[in-house]
Amino acid sequence: MSRKEDNFTKSTTSPYKKIKDMPTPTLSKNNTLTPILSKKEDVYKVLGKWLYLKDSDYEVIDIFIASVLDRKILGDPIWLFIVAPSGGTKSELIRSVKNFPGTYSLSSLTSKTLISGKKIKVFGLAQKLDCTVLLIKDFTIILDLPSAERSEIFAQFRDIYDGYIEKAFGNFPEPIRIKCKMGLIAGVTPAIDHYQKIQTTLGERFLKVRMHTIDKLGVLKASRNTGHEVEMRKEIGRAVKQFLMDLRPKKIELTEEQRKVIVDCATYISLMRTWVYVKYGYRGEIIEINPADPESPTRVVKQLTKLANLLAVVRGHDKIEDDDLETIKRVSRDTGIPKRQRVVEALIKHNCSAIISLLAGTSKLNFKTVKQEVEKMESLGMLVSHEDTEDTSCCFTDEFIKLSNVVNSKLTEENLR
Repeated sequence: MSRKEDNFTKSTTSPYKKIKDMPTPTLSKNNTLTPILSKKEDVYKVLGKWLYLKDSDYEVIDIFIASVLDRKILGDPIWLFIVAPSGGTKSELIRSVKNFPGTYSLSSLTSKTLISGKKIKVFGLAQKLDCTVLLIKDFTIILDLPSAERSEIFAQFRDIYDGYIEKAFGNFPEPIRIKCKMGLIAGVTPAIDHYQKIQTTLGERFLKVRMHTIDKLGVLKASRNTGHEVEMRKEIGRAVKQFLMDLRPKKIELTEEQRKVIVDCATYISLMRTWVYVKYGYRGEIIEINPADPESPTRVVKQLTKLANLLAVVRGHDKIEDDDLETIKRVSRDTGIPKRQRVVEALIKHNCSAIISLLAGTSKLNFKTVKQEVEKMESLGMLVSHEDTEDTSCCFTDEFIKLSNVVNSKLTEENLR
């Protein structure tokens, strides 16, 4: 993910800066860990000691911990992609809860991992995964599998999200049906954004949160950790697991006003990640476009509602606060197609109406890419455009501008100043 694409992943608030002066748990001379107070700020401190984290990444930690708690309260599961470049700390974050009660960790899987049959026995992990949170360090490996194998895995995922997996085998008289309801957290590189059609076949069951791009300071910190990896993982794992053990997840109700915000965020996601089929000419122009029907936001609204609840638990709130909703808005921006989000942000900076050449300059995308994305967004009813001899102008529809004002509220406010 480029530095420009990371612009829209940053938190609008930054309550994480006070952690730098806090004591850090360390290994004593007999190689045992000193006691850790189970406070969220202590987790930040330990992670910040070993990993290169920017302010917006501490918000990712909250989202991650909230997702680990997914099976602790009732409701449809949260499935989360943590998107970051290779070496971007996502693996260490996921590794920190390996072997934590209620989680199951896999490096990769095949179409036979979850369910398979041989003679008179059924094998697979599906039964073991029921009521757990599955951790996958690198989902990119699955994306690179042959298409038939990948399609079979995705079909199994679709079933599991609905609470069971069912498969027929020639040596069994009836299809095998196994109950399995699980949460899922997977690390993945920004390559996931090039598989938008594949994500659509998966049924759009994943939320996304994006971490920063590693820079020179991050490489320097990784270098300093050389030879201390075992110590680092013990310390990070102990801090995160102790904090998780001390949490008491509970159901927290939304106010009607908060519920409306969540609904707007879910509707925004459904538009921002809908894949639109297009056919391009030899110059890159769109010569055929099939108007798409955006996904129904009924599934994602449940995920966002549950995530807001668990964020409040992680942050020690008795009710859902404004900062919890701001994090939900951040997830809503991160879950969409990055190019589409950059076009939206560019339009906001031009008071929601501009010509494509201006949008290209503001978004740092090339003219052809912006023009293609504008046409796709128009087919989804997000904006309207008018083409003249020199350029194409476009503006948000009245309906979409209401959604954008909610999800991109901070950017809109800044633009009005």
